[in-house]
Amino acid sequence: MLIKWIVCCVPLTTRAEFAQAQCQWTPLSKLDGFLGQIGGWNSREPEQACILACWRDQAAYNAFMQNMHDAISDASAQHKTYDAIQVMLAEMVFPMTGKTAGLVAALPQGGVLRVADCIVSAERQAHFENVQRAVWTPAMAAADGMLGGAFSRVRAATPRYLVTSIWRDVAAHERYATIQAPILRQQADVEQDVQELRGYVVSLIPEWAVIPAQR
Repeated sequence: MLIKWIVCCVPLTTRAEFAQAQCQWTPLSKLDGFLGQIGGWNSREPEQACILACWRDQAAYNAFMQNMHDAISDASAQHKTYDAIQVMLAEMVFPMTGKTAGLVAALPQGGVLRVADCIVSAERQAHFENVQRAVWTPAMAAADGMLGGAFSRVRAATPRYLVTSIWRDVAAHERYATIQAPILRQQADVEQDVQELRGYVVSLIPEWAVIPAQR
């Protein structure tokens, strides 16, 4: 599965226009290989709009980019509503189960999206992946309110990963982040593995969600 992670810097003056344009991506729902898209505003940096999209594979994503992307973007003029954009593509390494079987199943159900963008030391890459499987993933699967997620590697020259999880609501994620996450960080020895960590807690907007028509 291919994951697309988009972060836009949106001025307050065009926030409403951006949100309106984001609602115009509904034609995605009919595309072969499209698995779902969600988004909202980063609660830690409110000027950031964050979008997460899932595709079956590279071929399906390429077909979208070649045949539909520009038409939707141009029609909505969304590119005029933000100052900067960052786009990353990542390939799922393994799913993270919760109340559902993983990220795609959780897309229609969540209230909060948590994304950890991790740049990892090359010599610690194997350890980082191992503790994600052995420490983080089982603990998150057992956390109340964690619906599902994915552990993915970003296509980049240096080792970089996205850890994405969808939560029932803000309270469920805050409870996990306050009580469980500090203990898990010590067990996983995060500081030794991760050179840079960017965290996003996104309050999801239902009107921005695009779910495949057949679901």
